[in-house]
Amino acid sequence: MWGLLMMKFLCKERLLGLSNLHQQFVFRSLAKMVLIIARSWYVDRSEAALWVTIWFSYRNFQVLPFS
Repeated sequence: MWGLLMMKFLCKERLLGLSNLHQQFVFRSLAKMVLIIARSWYVDRSEAALWVTIWFSYRNFQVLPFS
């Protein structure tokens, strides 16, 4: 579920063509939000950490070269 939400946002964010500084702010904010939601829903934190890692890996290899 987290992965689908993140990929949906990544596609929209990539299409919007945000600046690199704005991308960093958005990714940090959403990563924090994912962890907060995971804690509030008592989701396994290792799963949330895994999705955050995947998110930042995708960002490093897919978004930055195009910014």
